[in-house]
Amino acid sequence: MKSVPMAFRDDLGSDQLVDLLRGNILRCVLKPGSRLVLDELKARFGFGASPLREALMQLVADGLVVFEANRGFRVAPLSKGHFDDIARVRTALDVTAVTWALEHGSIEWEVRLVGAFHRLASLRKSSETTMEGEWSAAHRSFHSALVSGCESPTLLQLTASVFDHIERYIALSVTLEGTIRDGMMEHEAIMKAALDRDLTKTLDLLHAHNRRTEDTVNAYLLENGGE
Repeated sequence: MKSVPMAFRDDLGSDQLVDLLRGNILRCVLKPGSRLVLDELKARFGFGASPLREALMQLVADGLVVFEANRGFRVAPLSKGHFDDIARVRTALDVTAVTWALEHGSIEWEVRLVGAFHRLASLRKSSETTMEGEWSAAHRSFHSALVSGCESPTLLQLTASVFDHIERYIALSVTLEGTIRDGMMEHEAIMKAALDRDLTKTLDLLHAHNRRTEDTVNAYLLENGGE
């Protein structure tokens, strides 16, 4: 998977730089466990050492980058143990986030959810769609929209952080296997159950959907030594 070449940019703020680096980490353009050398990042992305260092420290706080004294920065590694842990955390957060979303979700929430589903569905048959492209953003938007009605900024921040980690594992398996699991019917069923405010059905469908994704990732991790 290729990184998009960047011209030198002074016009982007620190948040945009963090998002740029985060996106490259989530899509495994910057490989798990790889060293992040400032001079190489400067040449690759077109930013100075100081803003890059600040952005990397933010990603350290997010758990996506590791800093080691006298060794510098590297992309946080991936492992089966970490994936199993983060998957359990996601399940626990989903219960609360979906419960609150179905209790408090407004008409605007319903519109966001339906719109996110249609965006994802429109990309289903695109042969050029990859984790590097629109599918990843659309898939994330759907799952974000589902819980966006919970009315808790703190909970949404936590679910977004966990999704970041899950997305790295999905991206790695897609990058090396070349396929994205087609879960379109699952997403549609989840959406319909949520719009019907059927909490039990929504959670059952969501957990089953996530388990299928987890099974795909776990199969990849086992075949590749958990790396």
